[in-house]
Amino acid sequence: FGNRLNGSLRVFYAPGKGKAIFMPNAGIQFERGESDLQSGYLVSLTGGQALYALGGLEVFSGKWGLGCTYQLPLNQHLGGGYIQAKPRFSTNLLFIF
Repeated sequence: FGNRLNGSLRVFYAPGKGKAIFMPNAGIQFERGESDLQSGYLVSLTGGQALYALGGLEVFSGKWGLGCTYQLPLNQHLGGGYIQAKPRFSTNLLFIF
């Protein structure tokens, strides 16, 4: 499969200490993938790049955290222009040890 590169930049607000801490965040994410190879041959309609706007919220209590992020495509060229990225939503669960 083709080489992949992902990177993101986020800013967040971390208020003072408390029983539960709510941390909103926003940023951008860039993804780039080279075309896939199978048996040494390029696979058509693979690879490309996309830029997303990010917005989310992380909630921490004690050693646990729960978060969600919404990603909205801003610019994209995927699969030779045949693939269209749609908004996506992700969640995470964190344990700090």
